[in-house]
Amino acid sequence: MATGTTESITEWTRGWAAIREFTEVRPTFAAAIAVRVGRGGRTVEYVVTTPGLDPEWLRTAILDDARSRERNLGGDGGAPAQDWVTIPLTDDQPEEPPPGFDWARPDVEWLMTHEPTTTGELPPIQGYTFATEHLPSGAVRVTCQSTQDGQEAGVATMIVRGGTGVVDGVEVAEPHRRKGLASRLMTHLHSHAAEQKATQLLLVASPMGKHLYESLGWRVITRVLVATVV
Repeated sequence: MATGTTESITEWTRGWAAIREFTEVRPTFAAAIAVRVGRGGRTVEYVVTTPGLDPEWLRTAILDDARSRERNLGGDGGAPAQDWVTIPLTDDQPEEPPPGFDWARPDVEWLMTHEPTTTGELPPIQGYTFATEHLPSGAVRVTCQSTQDGQEAGVATMIVRGGTGVVDGVEVAEPHRRKGLASRLMTHLHSHAAEQKATQLLLVASPMGKHLYESLGWRVITRVLVATVV
């Protein structure tokens, strides 16, 4: 179980990479983990594990690592302009990229935590069924299907490693929102995490998701933003 901000960020990063099957995950300069993404216009995502680092030092460290990667891998290494950087913020930092960085995503997000909980048998949600699939990565994916048209109405994924469950990709299609589906998806994940003896759950929430998770008892560990080096 992660006990501090740095440990929680590290656990989240490794779980997120495992869910998305990003197999190249390496420690880099002190205070960051590099995850090779190689899709969506992003070569590498650097996840900074310590809030409040000096922006100039951080920018220099990332550029040095990227140049080393280019030298070692040539064209396959990508370029710094194709890298993203997830930066945790201290309580007194403004919600904007620090000097030397620019937005890669338009909003601040939140690393959040909760303890796994179990509930008794819940009544069905009329018009929907839920199913759990075990993935080759070791993750589980819970899906919600509309009985009216057979379409997937919602999905959520989680992996449990070393007592920590990392949740990723919680989505409910627009026509099916405000029906309690996201909450029920999370209930299924909670139950699975408890069965796997997890003691902590982690996720990164968007501004829209944060309100839902807070209503379910999730707590903020730190704010994060996703930036590029300029």
